[in-house]
Amino acid sequence: MLTLQAELALGLGRRDQAEQMLIAAAGAASDPVAVWGRAARLAARVDARHYQLLALRQSLMHVPARDAAPLRLALMVRALRDANDAWAVRESDVGREALLRSVESYLEAEPPARRWQARDDLAAALSEYAWVDLHAALLIRAALWPEPALQRQHPAAAARLERALGGAAEPLSSSPLAPAELAAGLAVLAGPGDAAPELPAAALGFVPVDQLQPVRLELARHHADPQQRLRSAIAVATTGEPAARVEALRLLLAELARRDPVRRDVVVDLLLAGLDAAGERSEAMVPGEDELLALVFGLVREPARAPREIKGQ
Repeated sequence: MLTLQAELALGLGRRDQAEQMLIAAAGAASDPVAVWGRAARLAARVDARHYQLLALRQSLMHVPARDAAPLRLALMVRALRDANDAWAVRESDVGREALLRSVESYLEAEPPARRWQARDDLAAALSEYAWVDLHAALLIRAALWPEPALQRQHPAAAARLERALGGAAEPLSSSPLAPAELAAGLAVLAGPGDAAPELPAAALGFVPVDQLQPVRLELARHHADPQQRLRSAIAVATTGEPAARVEALRLLLAELARRDPVRRDVVVDLLLAGLDAAGERSEAMVPGEDELLALVFGLVREPARAPREIKGQ
């Protein structure tokens, strides 16, 4: 009941009453974290700045440090959104300096191994909001990228943020903004009969390995550099899905048969010995005996000669 009264007061614009009722609701609740979390979500939806700050700060006091990262990120995003309409941030040197220092403090509080990810997450979170003008965009850029090199280290997040700020959608490269989009774009380039595409740095950095398997197979088939063909085939053969591993091994053995038959024999011996694929699960690199025999002897099964399905088996 107290939580509902706080929300009604917030809807009526009675900020002080809403905050007092919220504090009372959390104090009377058996699970105050749930109350503060509900309040933070509501405040974010209706853009109630002070109500949201209260809820997020109180939530931080009730959760263990290992669970605090999303709350700290939400607090930082809320502070940076002041670039849209806060007079002190937009018009005074002191306010601007405080905003920049808040980002520095936020990142310095993270372990060194997590600071790159924390900056990337912050840029991605800020890209979800609208920014009113060039002044706000300049403040956000100064806070996130105090040095140009930092922006270059976050190509996908920086491109997404630039689109939200109203700048160039792809300021650093021609790569799409999300890993799935990037993988899909590369797959289009890897159509039958086309030249194999190159893998940009953004793809290697941000696209999951499994989404790059079709592109790597095309590299193994058609790339002009023999070493690149071998590297691509080996990458899929060791980390790909079973069907992709078999195709990559077929390409690898065919390439070695042309260039280095001795090395091909070594690879075949390893496969016959039961070489495992890389991954969390322990499974053979070649999933079945039929596939293994076809690879070893260079056989290609004709579709018309595939074993017929027997009902009941």
